[in-house]
Amino acid sequence: MLPTWLHRMKSSDYTTAVQATPKLYPRLFFPYAITLILATLLAWWIAITLLTNTLERRLEDQ
Repeated sequence: MLPTWLHRMKSSDYTTAVQATPKLYPRLFFPYAITLILATLLAWWIAITLLTNTLERRLEDQ
């Protein structure tokens, strides 16, 4: 079933919307992918830093 806004569109508008859709995917995907990669790297760096500090502190306490 088509969304209601598609029923109200003229066929030429629908064709334009369909042709514009492939351009939309990279515009949405690349910023999301870059943000996801940066967030993952930041979380990894924080986890490694905390683990390293904890292990160094334990070694000093012995």
